[in-house]
Amino acid sequence: MAALCSGVALMNASMAVASATATLVAADRLGAGWGGVPNTAGIVGTGAGALALTRLVRTSRRRAFVLGYAAAAAGACLAALAVANGDVIGLCLGMLLLGLGNAGAQLSRYAAADLHPAGRRGLAIGLVVWCAAAGAVGGPLLLDPSGAAATGAGLPAFTGPFLLAVLTCAVAAGTATGGPPAGRGRRARRRRCAAWPAPRPPAPRWR
Repeated sequence: MAALCSGVALMNASMAVASATATLVAADRLGAGWGGVPNTAGIVGTGAGALALTRLVRTSRRRAFVLGYAAAAAGACLAALAVANGDVIGLCLGMLLLGLGNAGAQLSRYAAADLHPAGRRGLAIGLVVWCAAAGAVGGPLLLDPSGAAATGAGLPAFTGPFLLAVLTCAVAAGTATGGPPAGRGRRARRRRCAAWPAPRPPAPRWR
């Protein structure tokens, strides 16, 4: 559960900081009317990732989350290079890959529900959602510090948030390796049900 919560918080922070920066970069390069194009690519990536990762989760939940977050880290790296070179198309491709990781974060709530019995699933889902909200709120707060760090390193300021996203997505992928494999929650519930004694048949009644 800790791996799910930390992964979703880091991924949401990455997506929030990358989305805000991508809007500013696209508006600066193409005009304010086209500022939402990179975020549209991120939404498309989230939809495509939901379809792909849902199939993979059925066989290996851990692999699905690791691949999703690793793709997001690669997308953030591509976006940072694109921003440094003024390439909006590369930025959109990077946001597309970031959307794949965002899809994994969205699927985390269902994985959390699968790990708990019926009476605690609501609590598990709520905990994951709160961690996602914390990441989404905290991510944009790092825009200025990451930009200042990039400037101090001799890079364009807008590359800083994407480099931060590379780090956070990589850490999310690392934490996902410690997550439970697919079916663990179901198997545990089946073992508990098997260990529970079967109900005795009612005693015959004499008339």
